[in-house]
Amino acid sequence: MKRLLSLRQFLQALIHTRLTKLRLSWLGTALCLPLSAGAVEPDPNALLDGMVRAFRELNYDLSFVYVRDGKIEPMRLVHALSEGRERERLVHLNGQPREVIREDDTITAYLAGAQPVMLDKADGNVVWTRALLSNLQQMRAHYQLSDGGPARIAGRDAREIIIRSSDGERYGYRLWVDASSGLLLRSDLLNQAEQIIEQWQVVSLQVKDAIPEADLRVGFAVSAPAGVRVLTAKAPATEQVAAAWQVGWLPDGFTLRSQQMQHRNDSTVPVQHLLFSDGVASISVYVSLPPQGVNSLERTWRKGAMTIVETADRERRVTVVGDIPSQTARRIAGSVKALPVKPEAKAETKAAAKSSDSL
Repeated sequence: MKRLLSLRQFLQALIHTRLTKLRLSWLGTALCLPLSAGAVEPDPNALLDGMVRAFRELNYDLSFVYVRDGKIEPMRLVHALSEGRERERLVHLNGQPREVIREDDTITAYLAGAQPVMLDKADGNVVWTRALLSNLQQMRAHYQLSDGGPARIAGRDAREIIIRSSDGERYGYRLWVDASSGLLLRSDLLNQAEQIIEQWQVVSLQVKDAIPEADLRVGFAVSAPAGVRVLTAKAPATEQVAAAWQVGWLPDGFTLRSQQMQHRNDSTVPVQHLLFSDGVASISVYVSLPPQGVNSLERTWRKGAMTIVETADRERRVTVVGDIPSQTARRIAGSVKALPVKPEAKAETKAAAKSSDSL
């Protein structure tokens, strides 16, 4: 009986010793993890630089979903860089066949129908990433970047970058960058309460040595010019036009990129269009004399991140369009003032206003 008891005690002691060693091993591993992660913690600025280079220089084929206003749109993006020539194909996977082809700075949109395509924010290069290609330093002056730590997105190891507006007049972002390729795996656009306004996320990703030519061509027959619209990806240069209005307030960092005179479809009154950008967000301001009989008006729409504010009084009609908070757009609209104009030019513009339609 003593021998049996001793054997039992020996087995219990052995099991206890093994479990103790295992617990110590787990503890040692857990204690080492934070030190290892901290030692290789990446710089968010370097991650952002690498992401921009990856989108421009790698050959890849990825599928993603774009979520806005409760709607989910699946898409496929194919990108190739060969002999200095950059090419891209964006395919909308739901609904009527629709594709966008980019060759360097020329964008051509194709629709399997008779109507020309109006390019949406989701078209072209991935959401807002293309705007960063030449504006990183300007962007960093007005946004705060920080590291959000490791994550797992679409089955891949990733690192989060948090981008916050320095002044609260812009939206913020949370980005997740692929640890292997440097490509963007997920992007959340956030309002001031850090609620998601728009979201973009990869569901599958292939980085390749080369992209087959067939993958960069439109996947359906197109009869030009029906269903085709060609645009340029380059920002227009500032045009020298006689400005009638000026914007008195803008968030810091926004600069004038172009200005031109246009005409609305519903009016003969000339409209001054001013385009501003801070390197990430863009703001369009349209200003004209008000239609006859309008004394006061203010209304606001929002589509995803895009805010549209329209105001009118006895002196002017202002429409502000941009990926900015609504209070920022209203403040911009309220700051628009008329510049001194020659009496004969003012008389001609007022005469045109009398024939325009009301809002």
